[in-house]
Amino acid sequence: MKRLSDDLLYRKGSATFSRYRQALNEKLEYLKGSEGSQALNPFIISALHDAEADVRSNAAQSLAQLAQASPEVFVVLLEALSQAKDISVRRDIARLLGQVGQSDEQTIQALWKGLLDENYELRTACAEGLAQLGQRFSTAAETIEKKFIQAIEDPTFDKPDSDIRRSGREYAYDGLWLLVVGGELQ
Repeated sequence: MKRLSDDLLYRKGSATFSRYRQALNEKLEYLKGSEGSQALNPFIISALHDAEADVRSNAAQSLAQLAQASPEVFVVLLEALSQAKDISVRRDIARLLGQVGQSDEQTIQALWKGLLDENYELRTACAEGLAQLGQRFSTAAETIEKKFIQAIEDPTFDKPDSDIRRSGREYAYDGLWLLVVGGELQ
């Protein structure tokens, strides 16, 4: 369990390869709710207080995947969404928040702000995450719909991403579409 937790948290050695990380994530899904999960949890929970933001983020993501998400886990995820250095970590967190996050104001606001990020992958993941939250929590759908419309109408969202030069408005429109009809962005 110690090696598995080190691979999940520190992403060194074999864990630097995306296929290996994918296999680790599949193991987490398999371990959900098992005795193995209970043995792994103390290692991961202790990492929520690590000095490195990426390690805290990896721990929070792992706990969320193991269905061990507490308010503390979501605080770390929201912090990492805006502060993690690795864009793939931020993108994955946005996706994870859409899948397992709560429909509270902090989560909605953090994903909404992600529509203004320079990276198109993060913008896409935030639009999808917001739409997923709206689909999972009918009580939040109207709030999220209003946020998308606000972004579409707000000139601040004219700012294009640095990669494919799409405006934040376009991502908001895509998110609104997903909220209404479902699916994923291409």
